[in-house]
Amino acid sequence: MTAVAGTTITIEAASMDGTTAEQEVSVDDATVFTRTEAATSEALAAGVCVVAMGEYAGEQYAASSLALSEAGDEGCTSGFGGRGMPGRGGDDA
Repeated sequence: MTAVAGTTITIEAASMDGTTAEQEVSVDDATVFTRTEAATSEALAAGVCVVAMGEYAGEQYAASSLALSEAGDEGCTSGFGGRGMPGRGGDDA
């Protein structure tokens, strides 16, 4: 986040090609905020929702970061901007 003005925050958004650009984001009373914390592999457990970011090296996926969350009433939802990994493993979440 690079700036806050009322209900508008400015972020530096990264695209898939690695370029960045400032982007304004509007928030309101219905906006859900989350906090990111450092964790170790001990945070991983059966039943925890996981979204991995990284890249494929042949047939193996090398994760550079993981987003962990608890399942809600409707199960797991995607993290990292709501994008899953379509085409890898069958699901889009």
